[in-house]
Amino acid sequence: MVGHGSHALSAELLREVLAGGTYESAAQGRGLSRTAVERRVKSLVLCLIREGAMTGLNESQALFVRKLREHRVRIEAALDGYTPVALAEGEVASPVLSDLDVQAAVRRVRLRTRSPERDTAMFLILLATGLRPLEVARLEIRDYLCADGEVRTYSQVREGVATNRSARPLFFTSSAAREAIDTYLEQRATAVGRDVTAPYRGLVASDALFLTEAQRPFHIQAVATASGTRCLCQEIHYAYRKIFRRIGCPGLTALSVRDTFMDRLSRRGADAGQIGELLGIRELRSIKRPKVRLEELVNELV
Repeated sequence: MVGHGSHALSAELLREVLAGGTYESAAQGRGLSRTAVERRVKSLVLCLIREGAMTGLNESQALFVRKLREHRVRIEAALDGYTPVALAEGEVASPVLSDLDVQAAVRRVRLRTRSPERDTAMFLILLATGLRPLEVARLEIRDYLCADGEVRTYSQVREGVATNRSARPLFFTSSAAREAIDTYLEQRATAVGRDVTAPYRGLVASDALFLTEAQRPFHIQAVATASGTRCLCQEIHYAYRKIFRRIGCPGLTALSVRDTFMDRLSRRGADAGQIGELLGIRELRSIKRPKVRLEELVNELV
Protein backbone atom coordinates (compact mmCIF):
# COMPACT_ATOMS: atom_id res chain seq x y z
CA MET A 1 0.00 0.00 0.00
CA VAL A 2 1.21 3.54 -0.67
CA GLY A 3 0.70 5.91 2.24
CA HIS A 4 -2.03 6.00 4.87
CA GLY A 5 -4.52 7.78 2.60
CA SER A 6 -4.23 5.02 0.03
CA HIS A 7 -4.55 2.39 2.77
CA ALA A 8 -7.69 4.06 4.14
CA LEU A 9 -9.34 3.96 0.70
CA SER A 10 -8.35 0.33 0.15
CA ALA A 11 -9.68 -0.62 3.59
CA GLU A 12 -12.95 1.18 2.84
CA LEU A 13 -13.30 -0.68 -0.47
CA LEU A 14 -12.50 -4.01 1.17
CA ARG A 15 -15.12 -3.51 3.90
CA GLU A 16 -17.71 -2.61 1.26
CA VAL A 17 -16.97 -5.76 -0.74
CA LEU A 18 -17.03 -7.90 2.42
CA ALA A 19 -20.47 -6.47 3.20
CA GLY A 20 -21.82 -7.72 -0.13
CA GLY A 21 -20.92 -4.96 -2.56
CA THR A 22 -19.44 -5.74 -5.97
CA TYR A 23 -16.23 -4.34 -7.42
CA GLU A 24 -18.37 -2.38 -9.86
CA SER A 25 -20.58 -0.82 -7.17
CA ALA A 26 -17.55 0.04 -5.03
CA ALA A 27 -15.96 1.81 -8.01
CA GLN A 28 -18.99 4.03 -8.67
CA GLY A 29 -18.63 7.59 -7.44
CA ARG A 30 -14.95 7.18 -6.61
CA GLY A 31 -13.46 7.77 -10.02
CA LEU A 32 -12.03 4.24 -10.06
CA SER A 33 -12.37 1.38 -12.53
CA ARG A 34 -13.62 -2.04 -11.50
CA THR A 35 -10.12 -3.40 -12.06
CA ALA A 36 -8.55 -0.75 -9.82
CA VAL A 37 -10.95 -1.63 -7.00
CA GLU A 38 -10.32 -5.35 -7.40
CA ARG A 39 -6.56 -4.90 -7.31
CA ARG A 40 -6.72 -2.64 -4.24
CA VAL A 41 -8.87 -5.16 -2.37
CA LYS A 42 -6.70 -8.15 -3.28
CA SER A 43 -3.49 -6.27 -2.54
CA LEU A 44 -4.68 -5.28 0.93
CA VAL A 45 -5.77 -8.82 1.82
CA LEU A 46 -2.43 -10.19 0.61
CA CYS A 47 -0.65 -7.62 2.81
CA LEU A 48 -2.69 -8.77 5.83
CA ILE A 49 -1.70 -12.38 5.16
CA ARG A 50 1.98 -11.79 4.39
CA GLU A 51 2.56 -9.40 7.27
CA GLY A 52 1.01 -11.81 9.76
CA ALA A 53 -1.99 -9.63 10.59
CA MET A 54 -4.35 -12.57 10.12
CA THR A 55 -4.32 -16.36 9.76
CA GLY A 56 -6.75 -18.93 8.42
CA LEU A 57 -6.73 -17.61 4.86
CA ASN A 58 -4.03 -18.39 2.31
CA GLU A 59 -2.88 -16.42 -0.72
CA SER A 60 -4.74 -18.46 -3.32
CA GLN A 61 -8.03 -18.12 -1.42
CA ALA A 62 -7.55 -14.36 -1.13
CA LEU A 63 -8.35 -13.97 -4.85
CA PHE A 64 -11.99 -14.96 -4.45
CA VAL A 65 -14.71 -12.70 -3.08
CA ARG A 66 -16.66 -15.69 -1.80
CA LYS A 67 -13.71 -16.79 0.33
CA LEU A 68 -13.17 -13.26 1.61
CA ARG A 69 -16.78 -13.03 2.73
CA GLU A 70 -16.51 -16.40 4.47
CA HIS A 71 -13.68 -14.88 6.52
CA ARG A 72 -15.33 -11.48 6.93
CA VAL A 73 -15.18 -11.36 10.74
CA ARG A 74 -11.50 -12.34 10.81
CA ILE A 75 -10.54 -9.89 8.06
CA GLU A 76 -12.39 -6.97 9.62
CA ALA A 77 -10.79 -7.72 13.00
CA ALA A 78 -7.36 -7.73 11.32
CA LEU A 79 -8.15 -4.43 9.59
CA ASP A 80 -9.08 -2.80 12.91
CA GLY A 81 -5.61 -3.39 14.31
CA TYR A 82 -3.60 -3.15 11.12
CA THR A 83 -1.03 -0.45 10.37
CA PRO A 84 0.47 -0.77 6.89
CA VAL A 85 4.22 -1.09 6.70
CA ALA A 86 5.47 2.34 5.65
CA LEU A 87 7.31 2.41 2.36
CA ALA A 88 10.60 4.22 2.14
CA GLU A 89 10.63 7.54 0.30
CA GLY A 90 10.45 6.88 -3.43
CA GLU A 91 9.41 3.25 -2.92
CA VAL A 92 6.18 2.03 -4.48
CA ALA A 93 3.91 -0.94 -3.96
CA SER A 94 4.46 -4.04 -6.08
CA PRO A 95 2.38 -3.90 -9.29
CA VAL A 96 0.23 -6.46 -11.03
CA LEU A 97 1.36 -6.38 -14.66
CA SER A 98 -0.98 -5.75 -17.58
CA ASP A 99 -0.36 -7.15 -21.08
CA LEU A 100 1.10 -3.79 -22.12
CA ASP A 101 3.39 -3.83 -19.06
CA VAL A 102 4.64 -7.30 -20.01
CA GLN A 103 5.28 -6.32 -23.62
CA ALA A 104 7.20 -3.21 -22.55
CA ALA A 105 9.17 -5.21 -19.96
CA VAL A 106 10.25 -7.81 -22.53
CA ARG A 107 11.41 -5.09 -24.93
CA ARG A 108 13.46 -3.45 -22.19
CA VAL A 109 15.02 -6.72 -21.06
CA ARG A 110 16.16 -7.43 -24.59
CA LEU A 111 17.68 -3.97 -24.96
CA ARG A 112 19.15 -3.29 -21.53
CA THR A 113 20.69 -6.49 -20.15
CA ARG A 114 24.05 -8.15 -20.73
CA SER A 115 22.37 -11.56 -21.24
CA PRO A 116 19.17 -10.69 -23.13
CA GLU A 117 18.31 -14.24 -24.22
CA ARG A 118 18.68 -15.68 -20.73
CA ASP A 119 17.09 -12.73 -18.92
CA THR A 120 14.06 -12.66 -21.21
CA ALA A 121 13.54 -16.39 -20.64
CA MET A 122 13.99 -16.04 -16.88
CA PHE A 123 11.44 -13.21 -16.74
CA LEU A 124 8.82 -14.98 -18.85
CA ILE A 125 9.11 -18.32 -17.06
CA LEU A 126 8.02 -16.60 -13.85
CA LEU A 127 4.98 -15.09 -15.57
CA ALA A 128 4.04 -18.29 -17.39
CA THR A 129 4.46 -20.79 -14.54
CA GLY A 130 4.32 -18.95 -11.19
CA LEU A 131 7.54 -20.66 -10.11
CA ARG A 132 9.58 -19.26 -7.23
CA PRO A 133 13.15 -18.09 -8.02
CA LEU A 134 14.66 -21.00 -6.06
CA GLU A 135 12.57 -23.42 -8.12
CA VAL A 136 13.76 -21.77 -11.34
CA ALA A 137 17.36 -22.25 -10.15
CA ARG A 138 16.68 -25.95 -9.52
CA LEU A 139 15.11 -26.69 -12.91
CA GLU A 140 17.09 -28.98 -15.21
CA ILE A 141 17.13 -29.38 -18.98
CA ARG A 142 15.09 -32.60 -18.64
CA ASP A 143 12.31 -30.67 -16.90
CA TYR A 144 11.84 -28.61 -20.05
CA LEU A 145 12.95 -30.89 -22.88
CA CYS A 146 12.31 -34.49 -23.89
CA ALA A 147 15.31 -36.48 -25.15
CA ASP A 148 14.23 -35.88 -28.76
CA GLY A 149 14.41 -32.14 -28.21
CA GLU A 150 10.67 -31.53 -28.03
CA VAL A 151 9.36 -29.29 -25.27
CA ARG A 152 7.71 -31.11 -22.37
CA THR A 153 4.49 -29.13 -22.62
CA TYR A 154 3.05 -31.02 -19.64
CA SER A 155 5.91 -31.32 -17.19
CA GLN A 156 6.21 -31.46 -13.42
CA VAL A 157 7.77 -29.46 -10.61
CA ARG A 158 9.65 -32.41 -9.18
CA GLU A 159 10.00 -32.97 -5.42
CA GLY A 160 13.66 -31.98 -5.74
CA VAL A 161 12.67 -28.71 -7.40
CA ALA A 162 9.63 -27.66 -5.35
CA THR A 163 10.35 -25.50 -2.31
CA ASN A 164 7.81 -27.46 -0.27
CA ARG A 165 9.21 -30.79 -1.55
CA SER A 166 5.82 -31.74 -2.97
CA ALA A 167 5.58 -32.43 -6.72
CA ARG A 168 2.99 -30.45 -8.68
CA PRO A 169 2.01 -29.86 -12.34
CA LEU A 170 4.17 -27.63 -14.53
CA PHE A 171 2.94 -26.46 -17.91
CA PHE A 172 5.08 -24.96 -20.66
CA THR A 173 2.08 -23.87 -22.72
CA SER A 174 3.02 -20.23 -23.23
CA SER A 175 4.42 -19.81 -26.75
CA ALA A 176 6.14 -16.56 -25.68
CA ALA A 177 7.92 -18.29 -22.81
CA ARG A 178 8.83 -21.32 -24.93
CA GLU A 179 10.23 -19.13 -27.70
CA ALA A 180 12.37 -17.23 -25.21
CA ILE A 181 13.67 -20.39 -23.51
CA ASP A 182 14.35 -22.05 -26.88
CA THR A 183 16.31 -19.02 -28.08
CA TYR A 184 18.36 -19.02 -24.88
CA LEU A 185 19.13 -22.75 -25.07
CA GLU A 186 20.11 -22.51 -28.75
CA GLN A 187 22.43 -19.60 -27.99
CA ARG A 188 23.92 -21.52 -25.07
CA ALA A 189 24.50 -24.72 -27.06
CA THR A 190 25.96 -22.87 -30.04
CA ALA A 191 28.35 -20.91 -27.81
CA VAL A 192 30.05 -24.12 -26.66
CA GLY A 193 29.95 -25.85 -30.06
CA ARG A 194 27.21 -28.38 -29.26
CA ASP A 195 25.19 -30.10 -31.99
CA VAL A 196 21.66 -28.75 -31.50
CA THR A 197 20.25 -31.78 -33.39
CA ALA A 198 21.67 -34.19 -30.78
CA PRO A 199 19.53 -35.46 -27.85
CA TYR A 200 18.33 -32.67 -25.57
CA ARG A 201 19.44 -30.25 -28.32
CA GLY A 202 23.09 -30.95 -27.57
CA LEU A 203 22.75 -30.21 -23.85
CA VAL A 204 23.04 -32.53 -20.86
CA ALA A 205 19.71 -33.64 -19.41
CA SER A 206 20.78 -33.08 -15.80
CA ASP A 207 22.34 -29.65 -16.42
CA ALA A 208 20.60 -26.60 -14.97
CA LEU A 209 18.03 -25.02 -17.29
CA PHE A 210 19.42 -21.57 -16.44
CA LEU A 211 23.02 -20.62 -15.77
CA THR A 212 24.68 -17.55 -14.30
CA GLU A 213 26.40 -15.03 -16.56
CA ALA A 214 29.59 -16.96 -15.73
CA GLN A 215 27.95 -20.03 -17.33
CA ARG A 216 27.66 -22.13 -14.18
CA PRO A 217 24.62 -23.28 -12.15
CA PHE A 218 23.22 -20.88 -9.60
CA HIS A 219 24.67 -21.67 -6.19
CA ILE A 220 22.09 -23.10 -3.77
CA GLN A 221 23.03 -23.11 -0.10
CA ALA A 222 21.51 -25.26 2.64
CA VAL A 223 21.12 -23.27 5.87
CA ALA A 224 20.24 -24.78 9.25
CA THR A 225 17.34 -23.04 11.02
CA ALA A 226 15.33 -23.72 14.17
CA SER A 227 12.63 -25.40 12.08
CA GLY A 228 15.04 -27.45 9.96
CA THR A 229 17.25 -27.03 6.92
CA ARG A 230 16.31 -24.24 4.52
CA CYS A 231 17.69 -23.82 1.01
CA LEU A 232 18.60 -20.37 -0.29
CA CYS A 233 19.82 -19.12 -3.64
CA GLN A 234 21.01 -15.57 -3.27
CA GLU A 235 22.53 -15.60 -6.76
CA ILE A 236 19.25 -16.05 -8.59
CA HIS A 237 17.52 -13.44 -6.43
CA TYR A 238 20.33 -11.03 -7.29
CA ALA A 239 19.96 -11.91 -10.98
CA TYR A 240 16.24 -11.21 -10.85
CA ARG A 241 16.76 -7.93 -9.03
CA LYS A 242 19.10 -6.82 -11.84
CA ILE A 243 16.54 -7.84 -14.46
CA PHE A 244 13.75 -5.94 -12.70
CA ARG A 245 15.89 -2.80 -12.33
CA ARG A 246 16.58 -2.79 -16.05
CA ILE A 247 12.92 -3.30 -16.87
CA GLY A 248 12.20 0.05 -15.24
CA CYS A 249 8.92 -0.96 -13.57
CA PRO A 250 8.98 0.52 -10.02
CA GLY A 251 8.22 -1.98 -7.28
CA LEU A 252 8.48 -5.06 -9.52
CA THR A 253 9.66 -8.17 -7.68
CA ALA A 254 9.48 -11.93 -8.16
CA LEU A 255 6.60 -11.90 -5.68
CA SER A 256 4.61 -9.35 -7.69
CA VAL A 257 5.21 -11.38 -10.86
CA ARG A 258 3.75 -14.34 -8.97
CA ASP A 259 0.78 -12.11 -8.02
CA THR A 260 0.31 -11.34 -11.72
CA PHE A 261 0.25 -15.09 -12.46
CA MET A 262 -2.39 -15.60 -9.76
CA ASP A 263 -4.44 -12.63 -10.96
CA ARG A 264 -4.49 -13.87 -14.55
CA LEU A 265 -5.53 -17.37 -13.51
CA SER A 266 -8.33 -15.94 -11.39
CA ARG A 267 -9.62 -13.87 -14.31
CA ARG A 268 -9.71 -17.03 -16.43
CA GLY A 269 -12.01 -18.72 -13.93
CA ALA A 270 -9.52 -20.75 -11.88
CA ASP A 271 -10.73 -21.69 -8.42
CA ALA A 272 -8.66 -21.50 -5.24
CA GLY A 273 -7.77 -25.18 -5.38
CA GLN A 274 -6.41 -24.96 -8.92
CA ILE A 275 -4.33 -21.87 -8.19
CA GLY A 276 -3.02 -23.51 -5.03
CA GLU A 277 -2.11 -26.65 -6.97
CA LEU A 278 -0.17 -24.72 -9.62
CA LEU A 279 1.66 -22.56 -7.06
CA GLY A 280 2.33 -25.23 -4.47
CA ILE A 281 0.10 -23.51 -1.90
CA ARG A 282 -1.75 -26.01 0.25
CA GLU A 283 -5.51 -25.53 0.21
CA LEU A 284 -7.18 -25.52 3.62
CA ARG A 285 -10.21 -27.43 2.41
CA SER A 286 -10.62 -30.31 -0.02
CA ILE A 287 -10.19 -29.42 -3.67
CA LYS A 288 -13.33 -29.94 -5.76
CA ARG A 289 -13.25 -31.38 -9.25
CA PRO A 290 -11.86 -28.64 -11.53
CA LYS A 291 -14.37 -27.08 -13.90
CA VAL A 292 -11.57 -25.93 -16.22
CA ARG A 293 -8.57 -28.14 -16.87
CA LEU A 294 -5.25 -26.80 -15.57
CA GLU A 295 -3.61 -26.95 -18.99
CA GLU A 296 -6.43 -24.80 -20.40
CA LEU A 297 -6.00 -22.25 -17.63
CA VAL A 298 -2.29 -21.73 -18.26
CA ASN A 299 -2.33 -22.05 -22.05
CA GLU A 300 -0.89 -18.82 -23.54
CA LEU A 301 -1.19 -17.09 -20.17
CA VAL A 302 1.63 -14.79 -21.34
